[in-house]
Amino acid sequence: MLHKYRHILAKLAVLLLAPILLFAGHFLNNKGLDELQALRQMERIPPADIGALMPGAVNLYGPAESLGQTVKSPYTKTPTLYYRYLHEIEKRDSDGDTYWDTVEDYTDTVNFEISDATGSIAANTESYKSLIHWSVEQSFQTVKGDHRYTEWRIDPGKYLFILGYIKADQQKHSLTFPDNQNFRPIISTYDQDYEQQELGSYGILYLWGGIALLGFGIFCVAFLINLHRVWIYLLIVMLTLSFYLAQISLSMLKQDMVDASQRLQEQETYAAQYLAQASPDVARSIRINLMATWLQAQEQSQRIPEKLLAPLWGIKINAPDINVSDEEQAAAEKLVAELPSTQLRSGLLAMAAILAFILGSLFAWGGIRFIKHKRIIENIATQKTAGVVPGITEVKGTVVLDKEEALQGPLTSCDCVWYDYKVEELRSSGKNSSWVTIEHDTEGVVFACKDETGELRINPKSAEVLTDHRKVRRTRRVVANDLRYTELSLRVGDPLFAIGEAVVDRERCDHVRMQKKGKQWPFIISNRSEEEVMMNRGRWGLFWMNFGFSGLMYSTLLMFAQAGSFSPLDILMSALVAPLYMFLFMIALHYNDLVFLQQRVDRNYANIQTALKKRKDLMPNLEKLAKALMKHEADLMEKVTALRTQHMNAMKNSQAIAGFLGQEHHLFGQVKVVCEKYPQLKSNKSIKQLMTIIRNLEDEIELLRSGYLNAINLYNTRVDSFPDMFLAKAAGFDKKQRIF
Repeated sequence: MLHKYRHILAKLAVLLLAPILLFAGHFLNNKGLDELQALRQMERIPPADIGALMPGAVNLYGPAESLGQTVKSPYTKTPTLYYRYLHEIEKRDSDGDTYWDTVEDYTDTVNFEISDATGSIAANTESYKSLIHWSVEQSFQTVKGDHRYTEWRIDPGKYLFILGYIKADQQKHSLTFPDNQNFRPIISTYDQDYEQQELGSYGILYLWGGIALLGFGIFCVAFLINLHRVWIYLLIVMLTLSFYLAQISLSMLKQDMVDASQRLQEQETYAAQYLAQASPDVARSIRINLMATWLQAQEQSQRIPEKLLAPLWGIKINAPDINVSDEEQAAAEKLVAELPSTQLRSGLLAMAAILAFILGSLFAWGGIRFIKHKRIIENIATQKTAGVVPGITEVKGTVVLDKEEALQGPLTSCDCVWYDYKVEELRSSGKNSSWVTIEHDTEGVVFACKDETGELRINPKSAEVLTDHRKVRRTRRVVANDLRYTELSLRVGDPLFAIGEAVVDRERCDHVRMQKKGKQWPFIISNRSEEEVMMNRGRWGLFWMNFGFSGLMYSTLLMFAQAGSFSPLDILMSALVAPLYMFLFMIALHYNDLVFLQQRVDRNYANIQTALKKRKDLMPNLEKLAKALMKHEADLMEKVTALRTQHMNAMKNSQAIAGFLGQEHHLFGQVKVVCEKYPQLKSNKSIKQLMTIIRNLEDEIELLRSGYLNAINLYNTRVDSFPDMFLAKAAGFDKKQRIF
């Protein structure tokens, strides 16, 4: 009952978490795409001469000079054009660790002038101070006592990289920084390459976080609807991300085309108005810049898929109505060719890509390990305890004691066969606190799984135990840290589901018992149902596969970024590489499933062959019995002789097994009838022993027959089911013919 309530609470928690993850993922994706959009626009705005500036977004680089006014930085009192001032005080937390707490943090600026060899222009920074993205090197820092003072300044004469905007209706150009345009206004003391690196790095990081959160949001939805089939889950992830990112990518592509078209139209309009009255040098610069803008827009519109989509969006890139010389055409082409592309060249990022790939692969493999356990549970039919043979097996029944006495639960004092006991102490670190384990003990005794056919001994050592019995008690202490006690237990009388490897019991060589043997097969013991255990494995598998998906996707994004690929299609491909990679894992897993099921059929058939060999030792005794019964049943000896012949055929030909077992069953039945008919035969000790052997052999062959039919039915069903049917056909897995 407690497990049921915990399951309901878990579903409610996941129901609340799913929309949060999906919203957060959408938010981070938009933020990442904004960063990459700003990066792509920065790449497409060519550096311009100030003397030939045209309306629209401009890319400038040059020294900043005062227009007659400056502001003084608060601490050093330095006359400057811009400053950011940060005052911090050193404090200690409850653990004695020091940290810096902000006391003051503010900025100020004045309008200033940016110049190059062709002219100068005023930058209106006062009106747009809060809209500009300032990227300024640290100029000063000092520590006095427990106070720290830091300044970032733009001093007169400092070279700046600027992305700004010039409006077409201005009589006298001035540089503005509005937020209603499709570009990000930047003033930086670094160069353009540095800013592109920053935008690319953060864009990739935000995108990775967004897509990863979307993946976990989809996982939460799968949890709520009890979806555990991996290929369906991966298909949903790929289709959802494909549709979502395709929409975003198309929107990003369209905005790129619209920006290019608008920038070309603005510059063409300006050129028509001012080209005739401009000086020869300025007119030349205007024509070169206009042609460069057209060449860039033309190149963009001829790429796939932009070339196919532009007509659907009604976007046309027409050549400007302007005459240019061959020298100006060559200068424009050179300007476009020299536009800087962004490649993330940091060695740390390369290491991060490799590390993300390794961690992603490990997480994916861990998830697939859980999925493999789930599929083994699905693929193995439950056996009766009397029919368990060496090898991987699955049983259901009730927990009963074997020879050893029951354990006593440390908290509950209940009779149990296994418990896990943990004592934790609550420890604080500053504002944070956590539970630290100070004692941990796991105990178990050999017990038995009992069903209607018998008992199977189980040694729980090294087993993974999933139990509904969980007892927690917390002790609050005044002069010391709080303690928490937790007990998990598997109790006598619990319903039992167990899957693991059965081995020959060294204490009773004619029996088997279940225990941990190697790492090939899972060893799970639980008082939950088979379906609950299977769902548990499936959910954990999908959970860890999501981490694998995140690591692999981040690695792919970084590899694209290091190659200088930041296009929307590259982002879409990056998001799909990870699930495709794991889809290959799943193909391998399905292939291994078919191999396992095929080997299981062969193993069950081999067990039947082993049982047939036991009949060879039985034949002489049957002949003696037949001679003793000849006085009562004259044809019995003939039937035993015929059975011997049929046995030899069955050992050579699998198709003859069914006939032999049918004839054997008929003969054994006749022998039983004769023995029941004549009391003097029934009381004979030798005959009684032989009849017991016959009865045990019949029971054994019935159990083996049931196991074989279950194995072959499951194998044939998988071979005929989707998607295994395609893999089975390609890999040569043919259906098995039944011999019964």
